Amino acid sequence: MDNTTVYVTFTSLPFGWVLAAFAIAALMCFFASPFARRLAILIGAIDVPNDDRRVHRKPVPRMGGLAIFIAFATATMCFYPYLDKSYFGFLAGGAVLVTGGIIDDKYDLRPMQKFSFQLVASGVAVASGVRIEILNNILIFSSKEYISLGWLSVPVTMGWIILLINAVNLIDGLDGLAAGVASISSLTLLIIAVLLNDAPSAIMTASLAGACIGFLPFNFNPARIFMGETGASFIGYVLACVSVAGLFKMYAVVSVAVPIIILGLPIFEIVFSAARRILKGQSPVHADKKHIHHRLLALGLSHKQSVVFIYAICVTLGAVAVLFVLGKERIALLVITLAVAVVVGFALKRVNATPIALYRKIKWWFIGLRDPEAAEQTAEAAKADELGRNTHKHLKPKDKKDE
Repeated sequence: MDNTTVYVTFTSLPFGWVLAAFAIAALMCFFASPFARRLAILIGAIDVPNDDRRVHRKPVPRMGGLAIFIAFATATMCFYPYLDKSYFGFLAGGAVLVTGGIIDDKYDLRPMQKFSFQLVASGVAVASGVRIEILNNILIFSSKEYISLGWLSVPVTMGWIILLINAVNLIDGLDGLAAGVASISSLTLLIIAVLLNDAPSAIMTASLAGACIGFLPFNFNPARIFMGETGASFIGYVLACVSVAGLFKMYAVVSVAVPIIILGLPIFEIVFSAARRILKGQSPVHADKKHIHHRLLALGLSHKQSVVFIYAICVTLGAVAVLFVLGKERIALLVITLAVAVVVGFALKRVNATPIALYRKIKWWFIGLRDPEAAEQTAEAAKADELGRNTHKHLKPKDKKDE
């Protein structure tokens, strides 16, 4: 992850060892998850559904992320000679997040308390050498092909890491959702690392993918354990750091586009959630029940159907990212067009609406308000109820007089 690191070719790292890192992480997480569940029950780190935001109806132990962290650390340690000198600093930052996550899973920390752990972890990662130092120049009138961030590399990198940490946290709302999305994103990053002969990134993405997949049997609906803040924060942290270590160093237009495409869904979720809350005059960290997975459930999809639908979106984004790396931009744009057409067609059929009506629903959907039709129906129902109460109130004295 050091900016001066030269990519290691797979002539020095057999591809079978990448598969071995994946297998070690998967097996380790599979066997460690039951122990993490028992520990969560022992210390009282339980997610109790005491509000309407939660989809589950029974208390479920949290802290499954501890198993993910142990599995990831074990697998990467086995291949430490193929990683660079920033590895231990990177892992120390992850340990800070896991510690904060365990405390949060037990005591439910306030947003600023969580942010303090994120700030420390991202600072440790940057200090160890994880930095975005060069970006493509998107200004078409500038003669410079690349922009050197200089001292801005520190806040930009820390901001990217904190963004991804909270983005993964935000999509962790359905059984198996965050772990599955992280698995797909990790596997996409692994494919790109192999294409670029980037051994350090390949080892870490294989380990993260293996850990998440090993956790899924315990987390898929109905979940026996949640990854909690412990897992969501750590996964977002690893994805952010690996993308900085590999993709942001590519001297091509895709250096910025590819990681954003791969992690498009969680980034989309956090950006629009913050915008929606601000437009309503709320704090960007205000909790609500208006996330993508909540919307899919409201459309009538089951728990598992909603998760699989989001998986499909992430697979599509991953395929588009790989096509961009391979220089197949036209095919990538075609895939995006077809995917959008399928989603729009599905939405039209699901809500039984015209394109204009669908646009109105989506417009109101994203800013967090009820759609116009629903608001009008609610208002009419309220008027009818009020009319009924007034009628009953006026009839009551008349009935007594007749007696």
